[in-house]
Amino acid sequence: MTQHVISDHALIRYMERVQELDVDSLKDDILKRNPGLLSAINSNATAFTVDGVTFVMKNKIVTSVIEGSSQGSRNMHIQRDKNFETRSRNKMARRLQYPD
Repeated sequence: MTQHVISDHALIRYMERVQELDVDSLKDDILKRNPGLLSAINSNATAFTVDGVTFVMKNKIVTSVIEGSSQGSRNMHIQRDKNFETRSRNKMARRLQYPD
């Protein structure tokens, strides 16, 4: 197997800038093809699974996509971060206590 010396980030930028791939259109397509994903993102979910594909999220941004084995079933699952509000309050309290 060949060792890859090009990062995924560089690959995406190459496709976007040299091959003129419309990345924003792909992002829109992901949201359109996965109903409920945007709502999960906006509700601070940490993961959203639909049709066997799990979207992993952090701070309202999809950070990874994992393909599972239950393709074909139209199941949806939202995993929420139960500690998000507590951590957010604690972070705000620290900022107020120790301003920059």
